[in-house]
Amino acid sequence: MIKLVIAGALGRMGQALIKAASQTNFKIIGGLISSRPHQIIPPTWDFPVMTKIDDLASLVEPGSVIIDFSHYSQTASHLSFAQTHKCKLLIGSTGHPDENLVLIKQHARHSALLLASNTSIMANLLIKLSEISAQALPACQIHIVEMHHQYKQDAPSGTARALQQAVGRPCEVSSLRLGDIAGEHSVYLVNNHERLELIHRVHDRIIFAQGALFAANFLSQQGPGLYDMADVINLNLTIKNRG
Repeated sequence: MIKLVIAGALGRMGQALIKAASQTNFKIIGGLISSRPHQIIPPTWDFPVMTKIDDLASLVEPGSVIIDFSHYSQTASHLSFAQTHKCKLLIGSTGHPDENLVLIKQHARHSALLLASNTSIMANLLIKLSEISAQALPACQIHIVEMHHQYKQDAPSGTARALQQAVGRPCEVSSLRLGDIAGEHSVYLVNNHERLELIHRVHDRIIFAQGALFAANFLSQQGPGLYDMADVINLNLTIKNRG
Protein backbone atom coordinates (compact mmCIF):
# COMPACT_ATOMS: atom_id res chain seq x y z
CA MET A 1 0.00 0.00 0.00
CA ILE A 2 1.38 3.40 -1.03
CA LYS A 3 1.20 6.05 1.67
CA LEU A 4 0.31 9.53 0.45
CA VAL A 5 0.51 13.08 1.71
CA ILE A 6 -1.69 15.55 -0.18
CA ALA A 7 -0.33 19.12 -0.25
CA GLY A 8 -3.03 21.62 -1.16
CA ALA A 9 -5.66 19.28 0.25
CA LEU A 10 -8.50 21.83 0.28
CA GLY A 11 -7.92 22.97 -3.29
CA ARG A 12 -9.87 21.72 -6.28
CA MET A 13 -7.25 19.13 -7.14
CA GLY A 14 -6.57 18.17 -3.54
CA GLN A 15 -10.19 17.31 -2.89
CA ALA A 16 -10.44 15.40 -6.17
CA LEU A 17 -7.35 13.40 -5.19
CA ILE A 18 -8.75 12.54 -1.78
CA LYS A 19 -11.99 11.36 -3.36
CA ALA A 20 -10.18 9.27 -5.98
CA ALA A 21 -7.67 7.78 -3.51
CA SER A 22 -10.47 6.50 -1.27
CA GLN A 23 -11.40 4.04 -4.02
CA THR A 24 -7.89 2.57 -4.43
CA ASN A 25 -5.17 0.84 -2.44
CA PHE A 26 -3.55 4.18 -1.59
CA LYS A 27 -3.59 5.31 2.02
CA ILE A 28 -3.66 9.03 2.75
CA ILE A 29 -1.64 9.58 5.91
CA GLY A 30 -1.79 13.37 6.01
CA GLY A 31 -3.00 16.53 4.35
CA LEU A 32 -1.40 19.94 4.08
CA ILE A 33 -3.44 23.14 3.78
CA SER A 34 -2.64 26.85 3.83
CA SER A 35 -2.91 28.85 7.04
CA ARG A 36 -5.81 31.00 5.82
CA PRO A 37 -8.46 31.41 8.56
CA HIS A 38 -11.97 29.94 8.54
CA GLN A 39 -11.11 26.88 6.49
CA ILE A 40 -13.45 23.97 7.07
CA ILE A 41 -12.05 20.45 7.11
CA PRO A 42 -14.58 17.94 5.73
CA PRO A 43 -15.76 15.67 8.57
CA THR A 44 -15.24 12.59 6.41
CA TRP A 45 -11.45 13.07 6.31
CA ASP A 46 -9.88 10.43 8.55
CA PHE A 47 -6.28 11.67 8.44
CA PRO A 48 -4.37 14.50 10.17
CA VAL A 49 -4.37 17.89 8.46
CA MET A 50 -1.55 20.38 9.08
CA THR A 51 -0.64 23.89 7.93
CA LYS A 52 3.15 23.33 8.12
CA ILE A 53 4.79 20.47 6.30
CA ASP A 54 7.30 19.86 9.09
CA ASP A 55 4.36 18.90 11.33
CA LEU A 56 3.87 15.84 9.10
CA ALA A 57 7.33 14.47 9.94
CA SER A 58 6.06 11.85 12.37
CA LEU A 59 3.56 10.52 9.82
CA VAL A 60 5.80 9.85 6.84
CA GLU A 61 8.33 7.11 6.26
CA PRO A 62 10.95 6.49 3.56
CA GLY A 63 9.11 5.85 0.30
CA SER A 64 5.99 7.83 1.18
CA VAL A 65 4.75 9.90 -1.76
CA ILE A 66 3.87 13.57 -1.47
CA ILE A 67 1.49 14.81 -4.16
CA ASP A 68 1.78 18.58 -4.31
CA PHE A 69 -0.95 20.61 -5.96
CA SER A 70 -0.43 23.66 -3.75
CA HIS A 71 1.34 26.85 -4.90
CA TYR A 72 4.81 27.02 -6.39
CA SER A 73 5.85 29.31 -3.51
CA GLN A 74 5.80 26.20 -1.28
CA THR A 75 8.00 24.09 -3.56
CA ALA A 76 11.33 24.84 -1.87
CA SER A 77 10.10 23.77 1.58
CA HIS A 78 8.44 20.65 0.15
CA LEU A 79 11.64 19.66 -1.65
CA SER A 80 13.64 20.08 1.55
CA PHE A 81 11.14 18.02 3.56
CA ALA A 82 11.05 15.25 0.95
CA GLN A 83 14.84 15.00 0.87
CA THR A 84 15.17 14.99 4.66
CA HIS A 85 12.55 12.28 5.14
CA LYS A 86 13.34 10.29 1.97
CA CYS A 87 9.90 10.84 0.48
CA LYS A 88 9.09 10.84 -3.21
CA LEU A 89 7.53 14.01 -4.57
CA LEU A 90 5.06 14.61 -7.39
CA ILE A 91 4.80 18.32 -8.20
CA GLY A 92 1.62 19.25 -10.03
CA SER A 93 1.74 22.99 -9.42
CA THR A 94 2.61 25.23 -12.37
CA GLY A 95 4.03 28.70 -13.03
CA HIS A 96 7.40 27.90 -11.43
CA PRO A 97 10.08 30.62 -11.53
CA ASP A 98 13.55 29.67 -12.74
CA GLU A 99 14.92 29.32 -9.22
CA ASN A 100 12.37 26.60 -8.48
CA LEU A 101 13.37 24.67 -11.58
CA VAL A 102 17.02 24.81 -10.48
CA LEU A 103 16.07 23.42 -7.05
CA ILE A 104 13.95 20.69 -8.64
CA LYS A 105 16.84 19.50 -10.84
CA GLN A 106 19.23 19.55 -7.86
CA HIS A 107 16.79 17.57 -5.72
CA ALA A 108 16.32 14.93 -8.44
CA ARG A 109 19.98 13.95 -8.19
CA HIS A 110 19.21 12.32 -4.85
CA SER A 111 15.47 11.55 -4.87
CA ALA A 112 12.68 10.42 -7.19
CA LEU A 113 10.75 13.46 -8.34
CA LEU A 114 8.03 13.84 -10.94
CA LEU A 115 7.19 17.24 -12.42
CA ALA A 116 3.85 17.28 -14.24
CA SER A 117 2.24 20.31 -15.84
CA ASN A 118 -0.82 18.15 -16.50
CA THR A 119 -1.58 14.70 -15.05
CA SER A 120 -4.24 13.77 -17.60
CA ILE A 121 -3.12 10.80 -19.69
CA MET A 122 -4.85 12.16 -22.81
CA ALA A 123 -3.37 15.63 -22.37
CA ASN A 124 0.09 14.12 -22.41
CA LEU A 125 -0.79 12.20 -25.56
CA LEU A 126 -1.79 15.57 -27.04
CA ILE A 127 1.69 16.91 -26.23
CA LYS A 128 3.33 13.95 -27.97
CA LEU A 129 1.01 14.14 -30.98
CA SER A 130 1.75 17.87 -31.28
CA GLU A 131 5.48 17.13 -31.33
CA ILE A 132 5.06 14.49 -34.05
CA SER A 133 2.77 16.73 -36.12
CA ALA A 134 5.07 19.75 -35.92
CA GLN A 135 8.02 17.64 -37.07
CA ALA A 136 6.02 16.20 -39.96
CA LEU A 137 4.66 19.59 -41.03
CA PRO A 138 7.60 22.01 -40.83
CA ALA A 139 6.00 24.59 -43.17
CA CYS A 140 2.77 24.97 -41.17
CA GLN A 141 1.96 27.88 -38.94
CA ILE A 142 1.12 26.80 -35.39
CA HIS A 143 -1.13 28.45 -32.83
CA ILE A 144 -2.12 27.15 -29.38
CA VAL A 145 -5.35 28.11 -27.61
CA GLU A 146 -5.91 27.21 -23.95
CA MET A 147 -8.97 27.78 -21.75
CA HIS A 148 -9.36 27.41 -18.00
CA HIS A 149 -11.62 28.55 -15.17
CA GLN A 150 -11.72 32.21 -14.26
CA TYR A 151 -9.70 31.75 -11.04
CA LYS A 152 -6.62 30.18 -12.62
CA GLN A 153 -3.77 32.62 -12.05
CA ASP A 154 -0.99 31.59 -14.42
CA ALA A 155 -1.22 32.19 -18.16
CA PRO A 156 -0.25 30.55 -20.39
CA SER A 157 -1.00 27.34 -18.55
CA GLY A 158 1.74 24.86 -17.76
CA THR A 159 0.30 22.53 -20.38
CA ALA A 160 0.38 25.27 -23.03
CA ARG A 161 4.04 25.88 -22.23
CA ALA A 162 4.71 22.15 -22.56
CA LEU A 163 2.97 22.23 -25.95
CA GLN A 164 5.14 25.16 -27.04
CA GLN A 165 8.23 23.22 -26.09
CA ALA A 166 6.95 20.10 -27.84
CA VAL A 167 6.36 21.77 -31.20
CA GLY A 168 9.91 23.05 -31.07
CA ARG A 169 9.42 26.36 -32.84
CA PRO A 170 8.07 29.84 -32.07
CA CYS A 171 4.26 29.89 -31.84
CA GLU A 172 1.73 32.13 -30.16
CA VAL A 173 -0.54 31.09 -27.31
CA SER A 174 -3.99 32.52 -26.66
CA SER A 175 -5.19 32.15 -23.05
CA LEU A 176 -8.84 32.45 -21.98
CA ARG A 177 -10.14 32.41 -18.39
CA LEU A 178 -13.87 31.73 -18.40
CA GLY A 179 -16.43 30.34 -15.96
CA ASP A 180 -15.54 26.98 -14.46
CA ILE A 181 -13.83 25.40 -17.49
CA ALA A 182 -11.67 22.59 -16.12
CA GLY A 183 -9.25 22.74 -19.03
CA GLU A 184 -9.11 22.77 -22.80
CA HIS A 185 -6.07 22.90 -25.10
CA SER A 186 -6.10 23.17 -28.88
CA VAL A 187 -3.17 23.08 -31.27
CA TYR A 188 -3.76 24.38 -34.79
CA LEU A 189 -1.35 23.52 -37.61
CA VAL A 190 -2.30 25.55 -40.69
CA ASN A 191 -1.11 26.02 -44.26
CA ASN A 192 -2.80 27.67 -47.23
CA HIS A 193 -4.99 24.73 -48.16
CA GLU A 194 -5.72 22.66 -45.05
CA ARG A 195 -5.74 22.67 -41.28
CA LEU A 196 -4.98 20.06 -38.62
CA GLU A 197 -6.60 20.56 -35.21
CA LEU A 198 -5.51 18.64 -32.11
CA ILE A 199 -7.86 19.22 -29.17
CA HIS A 200 -8.09 17.93 -25.62
CA ARG A 201 -11.07 18.82 -23.41
CA VAL A 202 -11.57 18.00 -19.75
CA HIS A 203 -15.13 17.34 -18.58
CA ASP A 204 -14.36 16.44 -14.97
CA ARG A 205 -11.29 17.19 -12.81
CA ILE A 206 -11.35 13.62 -11.55
CA ILE A 207 -9.24 12.66 -14.58
CA PHE A 208 -6.37 14.77 -13.22
CA ALA A 209 -6.66 12.99 -9.88
CA GLN A 210 -6.75 9.56 -11.51
CA GLY A 211 -3.69 10.44 -13.60
CA ALA A 212 -1.85 11.77 -10.55
CA LEU A 213 -2.48 8.53 -8.65
CA PHE A 214 -1.31 6.51 -11.65
CA ALA A 215 1.84 8.68 -11.67
CA ALA A 216 2.30 8.27 -7.90
CA ASN A 217 2.23 4.50 -8.32
CA PHE A 218 4.90 4.81 -11.03
CA LEU A 219 7.00 7.17 -8.90
CA SER A 220 6.88 4.85 -5.88
CA GLN A 221 8.84 2.28 -7.91
CA GLN A 222 11.57 4.61 -9.20
CA GLY A 223 15.03 5.50 -7.99
CA PRO A 224 16.47 9.03 -7.94
CA GLY A 225 15.79 11.09 -11.04
CA LEU A 226 13.57 13.70 -12.62
CA TYR A 227 10.57 12.13 -14.34
CA ASP A 228 7.56 13.43 -16.22
CA MET A 229 4.23 12.10 -17.45
CA ALA A 230 5.80 10.92 -20.70
CA ASP A 231 7.84 8.51 -18.58
CA VAL A 232 4.72 7.44 -16.67
CA ILE A 233 2.86 6.38 -19.79
CA ASN A 234 6.08 5.32 -21.55
CA LEU A 235 5.88 7.82 -24.41
CA ASN A 236 9.67 7.99 -24.26
CA LEU A 237 9.66 4.23 -25.01
CA THR A 238 12.05 3.75 -22.13
CA ILE A 239 12.42 5.35 -18.74
CA LYS A 240 14.96 8.16 -18.90
CA ASN A 241 16.63 9.52 -15.82
CA ARG A 242 17.09 13.20 -16.49
CA GLY A 243 18.35 14.11 -13.03
